[in-house]
Amino acid sequence: MKKILFIIPCVPYPLNSGGNQAFFQMVDYIRHKISVSVLFYAWTVDEAKRVEKLEDLWGDVDFYTFVKETKEGPDSPLVRNPFYYKWLKKLKTSIERKMRRQLLSTSNGTVDLLKDKDFVREKSVLPNSVYKEFDTRYIDYVTKVAHTGFDIIQVEFYELIALGYVLPQNVQTIFVHHELRYIRNENEMNLFQAIWPSDRMNFLIAKDFEWNALQKYKHIIALTEVDRLLLANFFRS
Repeated sequence: MKKILFIIPCVPYPLNSGGNQAFFQMVDYIRHKISVSVLFYAWTVDEAKRVEKLEDLWGDVDFYTFVKETKEGPDSPLVRNPFYYKWLKKLKTSIERKMRRQLLSTSNGTVDLLKDKDFVREKSVLPNSVYKEFDTRYIDYVTKVAHTGFDIIQVEFYELIALGYVLPQNVQTIFVHHELRYIRNENEMNLFQAIWPSDRMNFLIAKDFEWNALQKYKHIIALTEVDRLLLANFFRS
C-alpha cells in the first residue's frame, strides 16, 4: 500500500473552521485508500492535546506532533522569580501598546485619530513573506520523519513552503498553494497609502523566494483555475 505524509503548520481540530473541516474530510476519505501519516506543528501544549481527539477518530492514521518549546531561551537573563519576570514582560508589552494608542495626529489644532493611519500596511503579510528561519529542532524532526519510507509527501500553506529544501528527492513531493503570496502582496501594496523603496525590495525578495521554493516540489496544487494559470505564467517568467 502506498504511504503518504501530510505536513501542516497547525492541528486542524476542533472542526470550527472551513480549513479544518476540509483537511479532516480529505484525510477521512483517503485513509481508506492508502496509508496516511500526518505531521503537525503544535504551538501550545493544549493544541498538542487536540491530536488525541484525532487519534481516537482515526486509529489507522499515524501521527507525528512537534510541540513548540515555550521555555525561555538560553540567552535569557537570570532572574529571581521567572514567573513574575514573565508577567512583567507581558505587562510591559501591554503598557507600550496602550501608550502607542495615545499618540494622536493633529491637524490645525484638532485631533484626528485616523490621520496617517495605514490600516492595510498594519495587517499586511509582506514583512512575513521573506524567508523566516524555523526552529532548528523542527527542521530536524521533519527531516527525520520525512526519510522513513514515504511514497508521497504533501506540504500545505505558505508558512511551510521552505520545507521542500529538506524533503527526500526520491519521493513524490507536493505543495498545496492555498494562496499565491506574491499576488496577495501585490494587491495589498496597491492599497498602501504610500509604497516605500523597502516595500518594493521586500516584495521582489519574497517573490524570488516563493519562485525558488516552489521549484523544490515535483507537483504543485492550486485551488482555483485562475491561480493555476497565474502559476504557469509565474514559472515562465
